[in-house]
Amino acid sequence: MPSKTLTYTLVRSSRKSLGITIERNNDIIVRAPQDCSIDVINGFLKLRSSGYIRKWQKNVS
Repeated sequence: MPSKTLTYTLVRSSRKSLGITIERNNDIIVRAPQDCSIDVINGFLKLRSSGYIRKWQKNVS
């Protein structure tokens, strides 16, 4: 599978879990706890990104 780079907005808050949202305008929002390291966020994105990328590509097409 070829590598693809997508731009997303990282929003940190007092939440306890990580989440990915694709907005109606196709912006990608990643929400994370304040104390979550960027390494943990990147690992989460690698594990969960394939389904979200398919959804994003479907919306963009």
